[in-house]
Amino acid sequence: MVERRVVILVTALAFGSLAGCGSKEQVILSASVEDATLMVESTALTTELVGSFRLVLSLGEYAADPSTVGLGTFSLERDAQVLLSPLTLDATPAFPITVGVGKTERVAVSITGSVGEPELAADLCAGELSITGTVTDSLTDERPRTLSSGRFPPDCP
Repeated sequence: MVERRVVILVTALAFGSLAGCGSKEQVILSASVEDATLMVESTALTTELVGSFRLVLSLGEYAADPSTVGLGTFSLERDAQVLLSPLTLDATPAFPITVGVGKTERVAVSITGSVGEPELAADLCAGELSITGTVTDSLTDERPRTLSSGRFPPDCP
């Protein structure tokens, strides 16, 4: 009878300690691209871009330390085919950004520039696009993490 109680106690302690481990999201940085927009205009000499998106960076509440996040290269893609890379980006607040333990940072990113030949506008306007790029963070030894927005239609006047 005593052996059975010991087994039940050990089993209960084991399950209790597993429940306290938490999920992966509670200890690492999560990142996403939201609210992507892009206006594409063909001029006599170039293709003009004006757009924006938001990066949402969240660090889990059980992370060991804050994380410093860096911004990598971003591109415009359609069906996993890169149409334009790199994009000229301006972020507010500027990178690198420190995300505190259990905190979320929202970064407004704008896209601007005169890029490529006028014909590029037709390629960009031929269907829905996605914005794909990388961020790095100090908690993962600066290994790049690939992010991608959902598909969105470009605004092509």
